[in-house]
Amino acid sequence: MTKENEVVKSIDSKNAEYLKKLNEHMTDKAGEYKKAVKNNDNSFSWVLDGDKDSIKNIEKSMSKSSRSIKWGLPNLVIGDYENAEFFLCLLNPRVQSSTSDGKNIKDYVKRETGFDVNVDDDQENYNDEFYSDEKKYYSHMIDKSTTALYRDVSNLQKIENLEDIFTKYIEDYENEPRIKKASFEKKNNPVRKQYYLHTYYNFVFRKEEIKDITKKSKKSKEKLQESKESAAQKEREVYKYLYTKKLSEISKLKICDLELFPYRTESTPNDSLEDKDGVGYSKMASAQFVARVIIKRALEKNSPIFAFRSYDKWEKVIRHELKECGVSDIERVYIIISKNFYRFSSSRSAALTKNNLKSVLTGEKISNNDYKKIQNIFKLD
Repeated sequence: MTKENEVVKSIDSKNAEYLKKLNEHMTDKAGEYKKAVKNNDNSFSWVLDGDKDSIKNIEKSMSKSSRSIKWGLPNLVIGDYENAEFFLCLLNPRVQSSTSDGKNIKDYVKRETGFDVNVDDDQENYNDEFYSDEKKYYSHMIDKSTTALYRDVSNLQKIENLEDIFTKYIEDYENEPRIKKASFEKKNNPVRKQYYLHTYYNFVFRKEEIKDITKKSKKSKEKLQESKESAAQKEREVYKYLYTKKLSEISKLKICDLELFPYRTESTPNDSLEDKDGVGYSKMASAQFVARVIIKRALEKNSPIFAFRSYDKWEKVIRHELKECGVSDIERVYIIISKNFYRFSSSRSAALTKNNLKSVLTGEKISNNDYKKIQNIFKLD
């Protein structure tokens, strides 16, 4: 077996080379992107040279998924991956809106940003989707300065009359016919736009802190607990809790989000790959990079905790990169690095709940103590 320090040395060398090329690519593409939006040039694509061979007909296709892959601003890392204690490992970033299927690049960018983008003005930022400063695009792809949770809480704290909005939402939901409830929730949930908080992270805050808060609103809780609105009530208490927290506290949380496939799709990107057995991800330079990040951190004595969505696809890339970094006894090394690997029990949900996480090694549900370790990483002062 290759010694641990030799594996790390190989990873450091490969990652440094990748980041250098990525910086050059994103900077060059930024100028092309601005020109493409200005001139409505639909031939533009963000897809990296090291990823092109794994994506079907990306140069010529104008399908809905191909448009979002080519035109949507990609991201690979959100968080300080060198110091994070918890990693949420996802398949790929979502589009900002399910209506982001513009027929041309200018229309697509408008739908994603919410603005008629004026390429020639000096507005610094259009909702983190379009930047005047061309250097910002690399920072969007590898963003070590913030976390997805911080962004969502920051946006949450900008909402006025949060309690009134929640109350109105719950009342309206209760009055909707059963058959329309699912679509109503998706369309009208007032906090659904805080995607990472709503979909993944709010669950880790539902313990001591939430218990104390619900005591203060016992009457309201009892009124709702017999219906599905009790779930909205629990989420509301989390949001009320985070609404009062200083952003400086949120910024100190050592968490990081990784994307296996950095390009945006509304549904799974599997159909866009050259093969559908997961090997296609292993051929992508971007996926190889995040897999190496995981391997290096997982080799540490006190390794972080990793929660994987689409774990089977991640596993193939991680194993591929172990081999590429010179590991001969892959099975034994994989057991070592996966001691803190967890996958989601549900194929549809990646909610970070105790009942939805199971150990990759044992296949058993996460223990109370290990789940508490995750919650402690998110503990606020």
